[in-house]
Amino acid sequence: MAVLEAKNPIKRTKSKRWSKQRLNIISSAVRLFWQKGYDGTSVQDISDAAKVNKATIYYYFENKSVLLYEISMQITEQLTNQAQEIIDSNLPPEKKFEKLIKNQVIWALTHPHNTSTTLLERRNLPPKLLNVIIAKRTHYENIARDLLEELLPEKKAQVISTKIASLFIFGLIFSLTQWFKQSGEFSPEEIASKVYLFIIEGLSIH
Repeated sequence: MAVLEAKNPIKRTKSKRWSKQRLNIISSAVRLFWQKGYDGTSVQDISDAAKVNKATIYYYFENKSVLLYEISMQITEQLTNQAQEIIDSNLPPEKKFEKLIKNQVIWALTHPHNTSTTLLERRNLPPKLLNVIIAKRTHYENIARDLLEELLPEKKAQVISTKIASLFIFGLIFSLTQWFKQSGEFSPEEIASKVYLFIIEGLSIH
């Protein structure tokens, strides 16, 4: 029976349509939250941008807070999964750290709407939902912290808290979206290389 259901073209089409519509709403909300802020964006604004009626928004998401939560969770999980793939690779620790930093910089600069929404607007989440996002975010930051503990020279590690260092690193990376312009002098890849060199020079990881 399960095999027959999996082959049902109507079920498959409906599933694809459901996912596509949900993604459409999320993408529209991300753009609006970035442009107008969470408080300045109404459900009607989102429905207009997504070209659906308000009832459709509420069909997919209980309310605007849940929509923001889903956006924040999706982005945080995506970043965490990317970082975890690097950690699970066979690269030496130094190369893992380099790839982690550069990948995160490039992602932040090529997804400024997503980055800003997650960082700036999550404060609007109800405490229960915010705590879930913070827990996910902490797991993400711990990935860098664990790498730093491997890489920092022993004397340096006694002076620099790896927790503070990891918070500094991610704070630096995500602040780049506040001034970066696609039409600027440097590409995301070039900035990623410069940021990495700045970090390893500052932490004496070389």
